[in-house]
Amino acid sequence: MKKKIVVGLLALTILIGVTGTLSYKQNMQLAAQERQLTGKPTVAVKLKEDQTEPPKIEGQKDWDVTQGETINVLTDVIAKDHDNKTIPVVASTFSTEKTGDQNVTLTAVDQEHNQTTETITVHVKKAIELTTTPSEEIANSDNQAVIDAPIEEETIAEPVLITETAIEEQPVAVPSEPTWAANTMYVGDISIPYQNAGQGGGQSVIDNNPNVIATWGGNAVQSGNDGANTHFIGHNPGIFNILFSVSGGNQIIVTDTSGTPTYYTVNQIFQVDDYATGVVDGQSYADQIIGSGGGERITLQTCVNDDINLIIMASAA
Repeated sequence: MKKKIVVGLLALTILIGVTGTLSYKQNMQLAAQERQLTGKPTVAVKLKEDQTEPPKIEGQKDWDVTQGETINVLTDVIAKDHDNKTIPVVASTFSTEKTGDQNVTLTAVDQEHNQTTETITVHVKKAIELTTTPSEEIANSDNQAVIDAPIEEETIAEPVLITETAIEEQPVAVPSEPTWAANTMYVGDISIPYQNAGQGGGQSVIDNNPNVIATWGGNAVQSGNDGANTHFIGHNPGIFNILFSVSGGNQIIVTDTSGTPTYYTVNQIFQVDDYATGVVDGQSYADQIIGSGGGERITLQTCVNDDINLIIMASAA
């Protein structure tokens, strides 16, 4: 797959796909260049009728949750294109920390750029605080049953020799701190190793191993205290397909070279084309994706298909 993120007149090309294989877009561009050189007329390609049918999203539902509860609104949700092939679905940002009704947009885009959106509602209820009520005392002793016990004769017990035995105190177990691996990203229950490769080597790192991710844009070396953005890229299919199960409000943990963790909370999920233009709103997100500004944050990027990319942004608390 081929991703171009354009800043001004500078085109930054990220190849995220099979090395040595031309994508559909590359073939079309080469064909256009050949027509310009040979002077042959351009022939418009007409899509088949079924290729204009928008995708279908199924399995979506409204949610009733408690404040602060973690949910994945994409659970059991699938989308299929006109060939009945499953394609990714992404959800707009929401937060269960806020009470009330929130509309969440589910979006699916096929390879012909046909788009379908569905809206669901997440109803967040305030968390209920549980309180304990002391047991009521019985004030009226007359209601208590009195049982006459038999009178026993007093007996004098023989003296008993008591020997004191020292009781050995057992050490109290202190819970240990979690052990973090250096240069690792934790998404849900999955730990993903990464390399601080930057624009010069990030692409080759993930091409050589699809189960590893790499830095590309922003600050090339991940740090949790530099107050800047670090942009990570990874393959789908590959280890970064886990991003399609991430929802707004989820927590992502990233360690630096010394193993020090930084906690980031997901606050934006959206799709862009190969030129960093938002699929839904048409805005340019190039600076937000590969720029270093915006405070302590991370940007995660993987392919949806040859033309569309999934972007997840998360900021440190």
